[in-house]
Amino acid sequence: MQLFLRDSGTLVLDACEHTTIAELKVAYAARRAYGNGAEQALILVHNRRQLQDGDTLAEAAVHDGATLFVCSRLRGAGGDGGSTGAESRSCYLEMYAERKPDKVNPLEQLLARSTRCRLSGERLAPPCVADELGSLFNKEALVHALLNKTLPAALCHISSLKAVVNLKLEPAHRAGSSSSSNGGKAGVSSSSDAADFQCQ
Repeated sequence: MQLFLRDSGTLVLDACEHTTIAELKVAYAARRAYGNGAEQALILVHNRRQLQDGDTLAEAAVHDGATLFVCSRLRGAGGDGGSTGAESRSCYLEMYAERKPDKVNPLEQLLARSTRCRLSGERLAPPCVADELGSLFNKEALVHALLNKTLPAALCHISSLKAVVNLKLEPAHRAGSSSSSNGGKAGVSSSSDAADFQCQ
């Protein structure tokens, strides 16, 4: 009998009724030059039914001129990192989910621009300078970065101290400051989100 085996193309094989499905797979693998043992990774399907290796063509109801579809076995089903059910969903998501950077609150960003040095991230302390874009710097941190040539690319417009303006700052008057009757000490509330200085 003549059989048509379909994969990406069509291969014609001659067989008899007593040929087993395993023998047919060996003949197919040899014709395709897949090498020894390659037939174990193959599945033959006829009339939407997977054929068993031990069955003969007669037992599998495969007749002359039948078309058999050749498929590859899917690898896995244990030890491949997700099919055993031992892992929890949260572990799976932590391993494979793409971490997105945390969103920065625009108000916090604006507050940081007015209370912290753009270069070092430290709170502003006199003497301070500002560049033409309005960024504030502790002068010591800027001089250090200029001398060591470690300014980030975003601040490449500052080539020397001539590109910045010295600021004259005075301590900011806060709403919570009052004089205490005990020792005459000023009870200034030091909130971390309030500006320490104001420009004159």
